[in-house]
This record gives sequence, C-alpha cells and structure tokens, in this order.
Amino acid sequence: PEAVKVTIDGFPDLVKYTPCSFDRYRTGNYRFVFQKHRYQVLDTIIHIDRNIKKNIFIRLTPKWGNLLVASEDNRPYTFQINGKTYKGNRLALMGDSLGLDAGNYSLRISREHYYDTTVSVHLTPGDTAVFVIGLKPVLSTLRVITDPPGADVFLDGRETGKTPLQQQVVVGEHALRIYHKGFAEENRTVTLQKGKEMLLDIVLLQHVSVRIASVPEGALVYLNGVYKGKTPLTAEVRPGPLLLKLKKDFYIDVADSVDLRGAKNFSYTLHKQKYPLKVTSNPSGAIVYLNGKQAGTTPGSFALEFGNYRVHVEKRGYISKNKAVHLKNNTQVSFSLRRRLKGYLGAVFVFPSHSYEQFKVGGELGWTYLSAPYFLTAIGYAHGYTDNLADELSPGIKSVDAVSYSGLSLHGLPTDGFAEKETSIFYVKAGVVISKPFTLVLNGTVGIYSQKGHAVYISDDHYSSPFGEDIYDNDRFMDLANLEDRSTPFYGFGFQMKVSYFYFFGDYWISNSFNSRGSVLSLGVGLAF
Repeated sequence: PEAVKVTIDGFPDLVKYTPCSFDRYRTGNYRFVFQKHRYQVLDTIIHIDRNIKKNIFIRLTPKWGNLLVASEDNRPYTFQINGKTYKGNRLALMGDSLGLDAGNYSLRISREHYYDTTVSVHLTPGDTAVFVIGLKPVLSTLRVITDPPGADVFLDGRETGKTPLQQQVVVGEHALRIYHKGFAEENRTVTLQKGKEMLLDIVLLQHVSVRIASVPEGALVYLNGVYKGKTPLTAEVRPGPLLLKLKKDFYIDVADSVDLRGAKNFSYTLHKQKYPLKVTSNPSGAIVYLNGKQAGTTPGSFALEFGNYRVHVEKRGYISKNKAVHLKNNTQVSFSLRRRLKGYLGAVFVFPSHSYEQFKVGGELGWTYLSAPYFLTAIGYAHGYTDNLADELSPGIKSVDAVSYSGLSLHGLPTDGFAEKETSIFYVKAGVVISKPFTLVLNGTVGIYSQKGHAVYISDDHYSSPFGEDIYDNDRFMDLANLEDRSTPFYGFGFQMKVSYFYFFGDYWISNSFNSRGSVLSLGVGLAF
C-alpha cells in the first residue's frame, strides 16, 4: 500500500514514506527496511548506482485476512466474532481497518425464531474467507378451518393454500388474510409459539356492499384503517362495526363509525381546512380587505379556507397596495406603504436675466396623477407688465420714434435684444416622485413664452431729430412706434420638494426668446393639500 515507512540502515535520521525518491547517494548496496501497521516488515538489500535511475515497486504482505458472510434470504442476522457483535444481512470484515489478524476464529450466527449456529473460520494473510449461511427455523403448526371451506389463505402476503389448511410455520408474529368469493375478507395477526399448535376455526360472513361518495370527489377512503380507494367508491365489507375515514388535501378529515348490518350508501360534504393569514403593514393601522370585503386592520391574523385571495390595504394619507396570495399553509403578507402626494398650490416668480426683461409673478398648481402614484403633474402661469417701458428698461438704450429720424428706420441694425412691455408664460410639468428620505420630485417642463414689446436696434451712423435726442454711431435704441408680438416655445427642468406642509420648487427654462443667455430661472413656494 501507499504511505509505507522507509528507513536505510546506517542513516538513523532518514525517514521517508512512499512514494518517495533517494538522490545523490554513492554507488553501492544499501539495506532498506519497509514498515506499515498490520503489514509484515520487509528487510531487503537494494543496489544503488548514482548514474542510473531505478524505479522499485514494493508489495508488503498483510498480517490480516478478509471475512465475508452473506445470508441466503437477505434478512437481518446477529454475528459474534473476536469478542464483538455485528448486526445486518451480511458481515464484511475486510481491509487493513476491519480485517482480522490471520488465525482461527469461532463465528456465532443467530436470528430470532431460528436455531443458532457456530462456524469455525480460518483466516490466512491477504486471503478472503467467504461463507453463505442459512439458519434452520424454529417451526410450529398452523391449522386453519373455515365455514364454508375452500377459502384462499395468505400468510405475510404470500398465498399458502386453501382451507382446510395445515402447515409448518416459523414461530413469531404473522399477518394472516383469508379470502372467499362472496364473503367478507378476514384479516388477523397471529403469533405462533415453539411447541404449540395454533388452530383457527373461522365462520366467514357474507359481505355487504357500501357506496361512499363525497363533495368534492377524490377523497381517500379508509375502512377499518385499510385504504380502499377514492370517492366515489363501492366496496364489499364484512357486516359489523365499521370505522370509515375520508381524507383529502386542504380539507378537514371525516371520521364515521357505524354498525353495518346490510348494504348502505354514505355521502359526505367535506369542509375546507382553514389556515392563518397574517397581514402586517408599515405603518400599522391600515384597513385590510380580503377579496373586496373589509376584514380588519393591520397587524391582523385571519383564519381562511385554502385558495386564492386578493389582499388590499389602505390607510389615509398613504398609497393603497394589493397582493395576490395562494393560501395553503401558514402565510404572512407584509406591506410597506408610501405616503400619498396629493398636491400643492403656490406662487411662482420668474427672474429677469437681462435689463430688457420684466420680473414676472404667477401661480402654479400641482397634483398626483391618480393612476400612477409615483408621478406628479403641474400647470403654471406667470405675467409681467409695465406702463412706462422707456423709464424702466432704457439705461443705455434710447427710446425713440424712428419715423422722426431721417433714414434711421432703414439703417438701424437689429440686435438679439427685445424689450418686454408685457409678458405671459404658460407651462406644464411632469415629474417622478422620490419619497425617501423626504418627498422630492424631479420634473421636466415645456411651455409657451408670449412677449409684447419692442425690438432693440443699433445705429450705423449719426442721426438727429428736433423731436428727440441725437443718436450716434453704435447707439442702441428701441422704436416705440413699432410694437411687436412674439410667441416662442421653451423647455426646462427643475424640482419640487415637500417640507412639512410647504412645497418649494424651482425651474431652469431654455429658449431663444430669452435675452442674453437664452435662459431664465423661476422659483416658487406653495402649500400642500
């Protein structure tokens, strides 16, 4: 085997275990000793040539032998050998861990209701001793007489013969069944004892017919503890006491005891088994509906028949939730409820990004979209107006009537500026609600920016008029005689944040109708409802 201890005479500190190698030794003869537990020691001389590689295979002779004992009937036995007891349908003492030292042994074999036997065993090193055993049973006489005769007799499930019957049977307990066509079956447990004959004189009773039905069908039927089939079922049984049981998954068992004298029909309605359904929510106190009917509040436990249920919970100020449950054992359903974002009404302020623009004030209304509680929509309107545009928006810009300046209307170069006299903004928003750790909405915005005012021009020369101040080259001016209307779409993005009963919101809008940067900022505050 492997892991054999290897030593070399003259090298007391050298110990190796196979497989191993020995290198760089001088050429010569060496005395090797090979040792392993339960194997004979091998002491041999090996020649080593340092210029030649040599492979050596060593086989040690075991000190033990193998013992294998098998039974003819594959039934459990008790084996006693070498002071130890073993149980099973076979005995296998093999290998270096279980094999017995070579020598002579006495093996005792026993089994209940059988005569013990003793076998002499001689084990030689490395060999296997095989025995096949068959013990002689302890027998007793069994006699069976029936009225009427000719009944089939089954012993331990095997057909033995017809009555009247006399047979030698192993002592001990046996299952006896007697069957005769047209008569009730007899089932008995008999115990035979050594040296005692057993006589059974049985009067067979004519069987009666019973029909068993159930709603629903398919229930398992047991008559006097013996399974007979599934409902609907017709069975032939012996008259007298009858214990009837019906079993079906997810239904309550039915048990009935009757004294049967003649044919009879039995019909049973099975009731569904009830199982606990525990419903919890965070926060608690939510109303629980089961299949549309109010059942209680969370946390709650409900005893229900097995089947499918729709569990609905709702709580004021929170988004309702539903779950489908197939109840067939102890079940728990948990809900984590989110606060319902209903809406807000607030004031919005649009700040000018250029001196040409008006400061606008308006209102905004937002609400939760009911069929999708994680979205919020809003609409808003803002307005700005001035009576005296020339005074409010003209620092560095001259307010003139271009008609009174010869050639000005032809030579004024337009700029990207537009001085607002009146402004109206209408917009809509849609956003996604984030409810943790606080209520926050991230939204997108689209709208229409409507302006009424004057385009801003730049002069390309020097102009003068008796009705106003002189205009010089590169002066900026707006033509008060030319009032324009503009409507331009815009888009943007922003946020809404709910803190207690207040909403704070802001947007960044982008459009080519805005002066300078092409963008404006709006901020607002509102009350939640």
